[in-house]
Amino acid sequence: TWKIGLMYSPVAWASLRSTVGTSYRAPALYELYLGPTSGFVPAANDPCNEWDSNPASSAIYQNCQSQGLPAGFTSTSSVRVLSAGGAAGGLGAENSDSLSVGIVLEPDFGTKGNLSLAVDFFELRVDDGVAQAGYGFVLDTCYNDPDFIAGGQYCNFVTRASGSNALTVTDGFVNLATDVVRGFEYQARYETDIDTGTLRFNLSATQLRKQANRLFAGEPLDELQHTIGYPKWTGQLTG
Repeated sequence: TWKIGLMYSPVAWASLRSTVGTSYRAPALYELYLGPTSGFVPAANDPCNEWDSNPASSAIYQNCQSQGLPAGFTSTSSVRVLSAGGAAGGLGAENSDSLSVGIVLEPDFGTKGNLSLAVDFFELRVDDGVAQAGYGFVLDTCYNDPDFIAGGQYCNFVTRASGSNALTVTDGFVNLATDVVRGFEYQARYETDIDTGTLRFNLSATQLRKQANRLFAGEPLDELQHTIGYPKWTGQLTG
């Protein structure tokens, strides 16, 4: 791994900075060797419930029909979810490339206090990231895939029992193909002396412009921006 940083100050109160580099993270022990555990979620999570209410041209209609499920099908069996470490599947380290470019302003206000402002653009790309895709995501993506079982990918982790039509989803730790995050970081710091000590404020905010990932190489990136758990703005104010 390597990292290169550069800072240039054309004037005393302004600096330009940039860093570029790579990194890696080996899987944690539990990500590698977590013993197989089995859990169950309600049958309502079966994507094929009332599949015939969807348009006949939709992927979910055709995929559920191809498994011989009757019209008006409603699952009566809980969905079994298997979680396990990824050592047996060859879980490896994740690798990343990062870039940041920014400007820092530190105007001199003399006895009126010290102010520091910074804006940085950043882009981080993680390849082979270690994570669990989540049973709901696996099921929805599999049954909405036009290629379905023949296409493999997410459907590799889904099986439906003959007879009972019960679903089993394997949600083990795997190497995700790609995870991309891009955005801006804003920082503001003000400090001044007062009669009883020092008054200090710190504001840190992040504006995320892109959040996307994919599980398999060759797939298009799944955009996560503006979905639950992936906010556009985060921030913190301390004093």
